[in-house]
This record gives sequence, structure tokens and C-alpha cells, in this order.
Amino acid sequence: MAAEDSAWQLCNLAHPKFITELRKALHAAGIPFNNANISHGDFVSGRRYVPNYEVLVLKRDFERATQVMSQVLRHWEFEPSAGFGIGSDPLGDYWPMRASENGWFREDLSALVWSGQNIGRVDGIGRALQEHEIPYRVETEQLRTAKIFSHPEDEARAKELAQEVMEGPQPER
Repeated sequence: MAAEDSAWQLCNLAHPKFITELRKALHAAGIPFNNANISHGDFVSGRRYVPNYEVLVLKRDFERATQVMSQVLRHWEFEPSAGFGIGSDPLGDYWPMRASENGWFREDLSALVWSGQNIGRVDGIGRALQEHEIPYRVETEQLRTAKIFSHPEDEARAKELAQEVMEGPQPER
């Protein structure tokens, strides 16, 4: 591989909206980049599908890509909880104070809210549930499939939010 064809990391920020905007801007500028939205673990650590926030560009395009990213950053405001690399696992459980106060256990989250093979939608559904402080757990035992469960008390609202996410705009690939 020629040195100018080697990949350089432009950004690895666990912030889905920013990464989507950055990828759109790189595409519009005609700069090739990795476009894998999902990455996975290995056999030692276990196979897990997670969002891929890493953006790689060719060395020869790195300077131009940096300029594109600075333009995107100029119009972007990060909230303090954005994490800047310390993102939460979208396939992890969410446990707000209300769940602890009610004395719920993980097993109490038994109402199936959503299941499917579009692992990328888990993050969006999870964020919607978190916004409404609805505790949930995620199961990914079956390869390329996820299930989201809530407490039966929250089942109707959780299903409604999941439906809104599924009917909303699809992330670009």
C-alpha cells in the first residue's frame, strides 16, 4: 500500500448526530471515508455489534478532511454530556433513579418493547426511552438481533416511543 493511500483517523467521537453530519459533509466534498456504521467485537471478547463512530480518511485527503470537519464544528454546539469519546454503550441497560426508588430488578423489565435485526435502531430507541426516563434492558444473545424490554408499567409509553423512532427518518448510510 502506498503511503498516500493509508488511512488516518479524522475523528472518533461517540456522538451519533455529529458523526452523521461529518460523514455527510465529507461525502458532499467528495472525500472518501470509511462508511461502516456498525463494528463488532472478536471471538475472545464476544461478538457484539456496536455503532462505529470512527471516521477514517486517506492520508492524501486528511488536510482537506480536517478543513471540512472544522466547518461542521463551526456550526455545531455540544452539550456538556456529549462525552467527547466517553460514550455510553447503546446496547447497555438504562437504569434511572425511578427504577431504583421502585425497588425494581433487571428481571422486572419483562415487557417486550421492540425486537429486530436493525441493530442501529437500538441506539435511537434507547435515547428516546432515556429522554422520558423509562428504564430498559437490551438483549443481543441471538446474532444480529436485539430485543428491548421495559417494566410493564411503562410498556405502552415505551412501545409508543419505539414506534415513533421506527417511523422517523432513517439514518443515512
